[in-house]
Amino acid sequence: MSMFQICGVVVHLFDAPGRIDKESGQVDDDKPKVQIMGEVPQRNGQVKFELVSLTCHNPADFSELLGQRITVPLGMFAPKAGQVLYFIPQGSKPALAS
Repeated sequence: MSMFQICGVVVHLFDAPGRIDKESGQVDDDKPKVQIMGEVPQRNGQVKFELVSLTCHNPADFSELLGQRITVPLGMFAPKAGQVLYFIPQGSKPALAS
């Protein structure tokens, strides 16, 4: 179980083009992505809507949930100062939010 979760509405699924290795010119496979519209609480009690795009390992898990409010575990890492990247941990599945 992940300590962090994202909660929001599944709004879109798409395939992001694979990256190109600058040295070899080899192209990676496309990566399936899910876009989730979440609510970010603000200090003044209001919320800000934010669209988050995350790589999903099994797009079929999300396709049945388009337009629905879900929760899914969220992982994160900081490759350099001031930058945080988010991801769905391998094997995690979305669940309908209550």
